[in-house]
Amino acid sequence: MSAVPMVGFLHGIPVSWLSLSLLILGAFAAYTAAGAFYRLYISPLAKFPGPKIAALTYWHEFYFDLVKGGRFQGRIAEMHEQYGPIVRINPEELHIQDTEFYDQLYRRDNKLDKFPGQTKMFGMPGIFFTTETHELHRQRRSPYSPFFSKKAISDMSGSVKDRLDTLCYRLRDSQRQAQPMPLGLGYIALTTDIISHYALADCYHLLEQEDLGRDYHLLFLSFLQSVHFIKHLSFISALMQALPDAVMLWLRPSLRLAMHLMKVNKDRHGNSYVFTLTIVSR
Repeated sequence: MSAVPMVGFLHGIPVSWLSLSLLILGAFAAYTAAGAFYRLYISPLAKFPGPKIAALTYWHEFYFDLVKGGRFQGRIAEMHEQYGPIVRINPEELHIQDTEFYDQLYRRDNKLDKFPGQTKMFGMPGIFFTTETHELHRQRRSPYSPFFSKKAISDMSGSVKDRLDTLCYRLRDSQRQAQPMPLGLGYIALTTDIISHYALADCYHLLEQEDLGRDYHLLFLSFLQSVHFIKHLSFISALMQALPDAVMLWLRPSLRLAMHLMKVNKDRHGNSYVFTLTIVSR
């Protein structure tokens, strides 16, 4: 008498919980083995050099991005030193470190789509910056093109010079007072002032703030940290956006400034992504 109850029949053969579990486990193992064989030996990228673990699974990238705190770019540099200018960095991507290849890749007649993994990491679907297909990206970018023409950039040279003069004044003032000035904060304040003036018609004037807008710098770092999580765990973005503001602030107090600015820009421009794009552009 069997101690395991029968749960049904498979083509006339009685199936127990144990045998069903073994069947599912075997099917999963076969699927995994087939996928591994494809990635290592059949994939169009199989002929390119790189560590086998990177070709086999995304967990290699996941480890350096999340466990090691965003160190995957450094890992890519190490792979180039070991394997050469073209390296397979995960099952679906190559990384190329060759200046002569730049013009070939970025020539105007190249109609390439963006890799989905690179667009989801920002958690901002539906905007031209994260649009995957070339044709749709072209359509969405078209209305913005006049704002980045040579004439448009030339016309804003006066405001750029004003911001540069303010930065130079802060440097001279720091020298007179014999107080060090963190250049990293200064450069971020400079670019944020320029972009906010041009994109929002509302300069944030971080260069005039005593701490050079240190909160913005911390916000930018917080955004960079979140990018790695969203890249590998894309559901987190939708989950965080669904949470009430109070819960978000409890989980990540550093987002208080971001939430305030996104609300202000949504009230002014009807789009809470406007501020986020300012941060991404940096």
